[in-house]
Amino acid sequence: MAERRCAARLLVTGAILAGVLTTSACAVLPAMGPAVPPEAAGSTLGAPDPATSATESPGPTPSPTPTTTSLFGDTYAALDADSTTIERWEASVLRIRSVTCTGVYTGSGFVVDPHTVVTNQHVVNGASLIQVDTVDGREIKVKDVSQASDIDLAVIHTDATLPVPFPLAPGNAAIGQHVAAIGYPLGGPVFTSTGTVEGWFVDTQLKGGFAMRSSTAVDHGNSGGPILDRHGAVVAVVYAKSGDGTAGSIGVSVLSAHLANANGFATPVSCSPS
Repeated sequence: MAERRCAARLLVTGAILAGVLTTSACAVLPAMGPAVPPEAAGSTLGAPDPATSATESPGPTPSPTPTTTSLFGDTYAALDADSTTIERWEASVLRIRSVTCTGVYTGSGFVVDPHTVVTNQHVVNGASLIQVDTVDGREIKVKDVSQASDIDLAVIHTDATLPVPFPLAPGNAAIGQHVAAIGYPLGGPVFTSTGTVEGWFVDTQLKGGFAMRSSTAVDHGNSGGPILDRHGAVVAVVYAKSGDGTAGSIGVSVLSAHLANANGFATPVSCSPS
C-alpha cells in the first residue's frame, strides 16, 4: 500500500486563525521499502558514510517497571526525562510561519546553537516573510534563512539569543530505540509524542535517499521538528508522515554533515516582502 508523504504544513487563508485547510502539496510514496541498517543511512549529500553513523548502544534496556516519573505517564518511562525536562526540551522547539503569496504555512524548528534554528526546506521555501515564535508566544526576529539544495533541510539565523540548543546525537538511531517527536501539529500548541524507531527505508522522493521511520505520532505542522533520543539529543528531523500518522525523518548524520559543510546551506531564502 502506498504511503502519503505530505508537506506537513498548515495552510491558513487570511488571518492566522481564519479558515484552516491542509495543503494539497502531497505526494504518494511507495510502501516502506526493505529496512536498511542505520549505518547505511549516514549519508553525506546522498552518499553512505559509515564514519558518521551510529556506533554506540542506544542505552540499557529499560526495566519493565517504570523508573522515571513523567508528566506523560508510562509511555515516557523509557526516556530519561521528567516533566521539567520535557518542558525544557519543548522550549527549544519553535513554531515557524512562512508567509507566501498563497497563504501562511506553519511548521516546526529546533535550536542547534544560540542563533540557529533547523527546519525543513519545504517549510520556508518561497517565503516572502518568515516568523519564528517561542513556545510562550514570543516572536524572534529572523536575520536570514538558507536552505540545502540536495535535501529537505534549512536553517534560520537570528540576532537574538535563542533558547538552550539541543545536542546532536553522534550517529543515527538504532532500530527499536526509544525516541520522542516534538513539534506544533496543526499549528497549535507544542506537543510531544513518544515511540520507537521502526526502521530505515529508501524514499526515492527524498533527496538524500535514506529516511528513518518511527512510531511517533506527527501531523501537519510537525515538519522541521526534532526526533530526540532518551537523553534529549537530536537523532532525526521530521519531514513527512505516513498514512497512519507516524513519522518519516532525516537522520542526524545527514544533518550534521550539512551543518559542518560551509556549502551545506548555500541557497538563500528571501525574507523580504515582495
